[in-house]
Amino acid sequence: MPGRQATATTLVSTVGTSLFFPNLSSLARNEPSSALGRAFVARDRDSMVRELAKLDAEDRTCGAEINSIASLWRQGVVARDADLFFCHSATEDGRLIAHVLEGYFVRIGVPRVEAREIPGLQDEDPRIFRRQGLRLLAREMCSMLRQCGLTRCAINATGGYKAQVAIGVQVGQGLGVPVYYKHERFDDIISFPPMPVSLDPCMWLERSPMFFELSRSAEPVPGAAYLAEWDERLDALVQRFAVGGKEFLGLTATGQIFHDTFRERFRQGHSGPLPKVVPMAEKLPPQVVRSGRRGDRLDVEAFLWRVTREVPWVRRCITLDEESDVGGWTSFRLGSSRIEGVLRTGGSAVEFEVTTSATSREEMLAVVAKLNEWLDSTPRQPA
Repeated sequence: MPGRQATATTLVSTVGTSLFFPNLSSLARNEPSSALGRAFVARDRDSMVRELAKLDAEDRTCGAEINSIASLWRQGVVARDADLFFCHSATEDGRLIAHVLEGYFVRIGVPRVEAREIPGLQDEDPRIFRRQGLRLLAREMCSMLRQCGLTRCAINATGGYKAQVAIGVQVGQGLGVPVYYKHERFDDIISFPPMPVSLDPCMWLERSPMFFELSRSAEPVPGAAYLAEWDERLDALVQRFAVGGKEFLGLTATGQIFHDTFRERFRQGHSGPLPKVVPMAEKLPPQVVRSGRRGDRLDVEAFLWRVTREVPWVRRCITLDEESDVGGWTSFRLGSSRIEGVLRTGGSAVEFEVTTSATSREEMLAVVAKLNEWLDSTPRQPA
């Protein structure tokens, strides 16, 4: 039985296929007159929901997800009216099973139930599964948990591919959220309590611009800007692969969890020395170079004003002479001696310096992380 935890009001669950295979497929084969078996053969979602609701929720026919959630309710680990989120594969069976689960829990009175499809989580292309599916599963789970409030959340990692279960455990241990798993042969729930992540938070702070950029993109990102000072510790966190003769980077699932873990710790003030806040009276209007057509754009000046006003440690933004035609997202980074930003719109880029109250490299790194965190909470600039 799980250790004592606060009753969760949000449960994020991975989703497998046990409801259909072997449960309902075996039922349809062995009891062809069964209403539930016929509904499965017809792929009739509403009828499957109706017939499942007639069974005891801990009947094994109902599958891993329903069985495990019923056990969590019975043991008081999860509130009976907790919000339920189901992370399912991007497959025909995955979608239908998730929608059956969604309909089932709504039918029995759960107020909020949502199915979330994970792009790339499929069993046909192992490269897509590894590069995209697992990483986006980690990102979606981390995002939902942060939005719902970590202290009242739990993860149910019972259903899904073995790798999905592993990702669920890593996410929970990284973010400090309890994880539960129900073996099909046991009545008890196995718990994985939160554990500290051993990787150095200083590495995340040093590399936060890279982690933010890779996390924002579901596709590989050109790696030239990050490869010059590569650290072998990144090999477990970031994939490197060649496309058309150029090297690209993408977060691994572990890298996504690492980023979200230390991003959350940083947000809560557990790492990174921040400088003094700049009073509003000391903030200065942007200095925009007027020599080029892009420098004359009012949206550039408006964006720089937002950076200055909304980020507490920024004093002023000054556009630079360098302009490039680089795609991607707007971002912030630490240069050799200054904080730099790049505003990317319409396939071109305007670079600018960000003057702040930071007086040391450590404070500048912390401000860069805060700038990228702020950027993630604002509407993105198109590539």
